[in-house]
Amino acid sequence: MAEQSSSPTDRHLADAATALARRWVDEAAQARLDPAAQRLAGVLHDPKGLPFTLGFVDGVMRPESTAAAASMLHRVAPLAPDFLPWYLRRLVSDRRA
Repeated sequence: MAEQSSSPTDRHLADAATALARRWVDEAAQARLDPAAQRLAGVLHDPKGLPFTLGFVDGVMRPESTAAAASMLHRVAPLAPDFLPWYLRRLVSDRRA
């Protein structure tokens, strides 16, 4: 099997692509992360995160009926992701005796 040697142009393009990728990685490492974006990423990494988020947005925030919203909140509260800070989990699952 014959080996193909790369041309100077091919090597130049490969070096340029590698340098660009390194620059992007370096810039990304310096970027400030939005706390809301970090929270969303954390929620979505949690196995219960997506079902909770969809249930909360569609079933609690969207309905005009407070009874329907309260009922859905009761159903999705056990799915509150562990990633959420304790005070947010508490707000979602607060059960007053």
